[in-house]
Amino acid sequence: MENSELLTEETIPTEEATVQEAGSEAEDVSQKAAEEGAESTNDTAAEEDEKQDTAQEEPFTIRYMHEDLNLSRDEAKRFAQLGKHYEENVKETIDNLDYLATLQGKSVKEFVTELVNGVENKYREELTLNLGEDNPLVEEMLELRRSKNQKAYETAKAERTAQEQQATEEAQKRVTLKLAEQFEALRETFPEYDTVEKVPDTVIKRAMQSGDLEKEMLRYHLNEVKKIEAAKASQEKNKNQNVGSVKSEQHESGIMDAFLQGLRSR
Repeated sequence: MENSELLTEETIPTEEATVQEAGSEAEDVSQKAAEEGAESTNDTAAEEDEKQDTAQEEPFTIRYMHEDLNLSRDEAKRFAQLGKHYEENVKETIDNLDYLATLQGKSVKEFVTELVNGVENKYREELTLNLGEDNPLVEEMLELRRSKNQKAYETAKAERTAQEQQATEEAQKRVTLKLAEQFEALRETFPEYDTVEKVPDTVIKRAMQSGDLEKEMLRYHLNEVKKIEAAKASQEKNKNQNVGSVKSEQHESGIMDAFLQGLRSR
């Protein structure tokens, strides 16, 4: 990522800032959130990555069709996404089909198969009536119809997928624009973060999911406070710890104390 210019009082966007400037800020936030494989800028993120790596190696065991299945983390994630999609978009339709199928004493699979084949069988009857039962044109016309329907299906499915993708991108864009606006407020609360590059990667990634940059920054700092408190407890047990390290942590503790005091006064 290219280094952004430090913002001064002259370069801070005013109320008359243009949509393009907001979009540029959003691109900076979005680009930082999309960076993969970069080294974490803080110990908290490193610890989380280590935990994720450990979890990655441990298989997930689920019970399916009276059988235990061991899944990798990626497989478990994919199945979880499929399950969520089913609950939100498919289950109601399946329940309705099951209702209609049960009334006819059939399974859902049997019911749907008959619906699909029924359309073609009706067309076959019309062709046979008009062309004759043994006319080879009947099968040719049926094959032509199948090919036409398949192309229409693929076209419609591609259009639907494109619309869903566009909706996802637009939703992502709204989030990045929202975070760009929140970044202006963030600089007032946390003036040390005067550029996007200074915001920890962990904060940006979580904010892209929650939509609340300041909340994620607060969570990050609270985690830092916990680390410092843990370090203090360790120092009490080990008086021979490096003096330079102690001074550094005491300095950070002072920053955190001032930060918390500032929050309480708001």
